[in-house]
Amino acid sequence: MLPILHLGASKALIIALVWRYDAIFYSDISAIIGGGYPLGQLTTHVLDTAKGQPADGMAWTLLKVEPQRQEIASGHTNLNGRTDEPILKGEGFAVGTYELIFMVGDYFQSEGLDLPNPPFLNQVVLRFGISDDLPYHIPLLVSPYGYSTYRGS
Repeated sequence: MLPILHLGASKALIIALVWRYDAIFYSDISAIIGGGYPLGQLTTHVLDTAKGQPADGMAWTLLKVEPQRQEIASGHTNLNGRTDEPILKGEGFAVGTYELIFMVGDYFQSEGLDLPNPPFLNQVVLRFGISDDLPYHIPLLVSPYGYSTYRGS
């Protein structure tokens, strides 16, 4: 039996709606129950489609574009191709236009791929907007010569 059932129907329903791997892995569920911060958060997941596995150790940088360009966060993906914590959450999660920049050229060179100089893809820059306080998940599927992305959940 889930330990959330004693919370009352409305809170139990809210938790049930967000009870999935990403919410459990990335969120402090007690803060959500207590109203500590909104459900909104920004996460990413990078898959190396050339190797068919997560892109471990890929550097990334997040910029807020408006009202002026400002670096918000930076880091590297973990063994699962994800970040250890949400890139944005809590008060830092805000409506606006952002750029998530992935250093794919450096990553593929570190993997020992024989790339041209300069590489076809050096950086993948994803410009996107956050318009509400729902979760935003940005997967990146990437190889040395192409990439795909979408808004995940």
